[in-house]
Amino acid sequence: MLFRSNNGQLGVFPDHSEKDPLDNPTIQNLPEMLAEFIGRALGLVTTTRVTDATVAAWATHTDDRNYLRSIAESYVTAAEKYNLRVIMGGDAKNFSPDRTRNLDDLTYKLRTMGFSQVINRRELQKQMQNPPERLLGLFADNHMSPELERLDLAPDMSNTIGQEQPQLSEMRSEEHTS
Repeated sequence: MLFRSNNGQLGVFPDHSEKDPLDNPTIQNLPEMLAEFIGRALGLVTTTRVTDATVAAWATHTDDRNYLRSIAESYVTAAEKYNLRVIMGGDAKNFSPDRTRNLDDLTYKLRTMGFSQVINRRELQKQMQNPPERLLGLFADNHMSPELERLDLAPDMSNTIGQEQPQLSEMRSEEHTS
């Protein structure tokens, strides 16, 4: 059965209410169905923001794809309900606490749920020596740097971006995708 959402919405039916843009009835997405019916886990691995609409469509429900903080918060719910085990990419800022807007530290919430957190390539490589059950890797405040800029081509270590952000192939290692 197919359902239609409006442009810019992720996993919700349009309800056109002005009251709360996040109150739309949800459409169960494929990972939720797989988790519910056969116990499959979900991993989100990208070089964009993990809150980008293309990635978020796999694990979130929102009336507006631009509510990046709301998308980040929905990953906590997805980890609880739908077996979300891996989140890796950019957008650390939307997981960070913001006391001026009374926003919680989502990385802390995920760590209390059993996620191990890494923030750079070196930490990811070390963590993969004994892969954790759940992994959170936020490697940039926004999108990660382009892949070519992350290549470690400078033998004199002048390419600091290549040292800090992992390659996509490193993030999708078989140890945590099986």
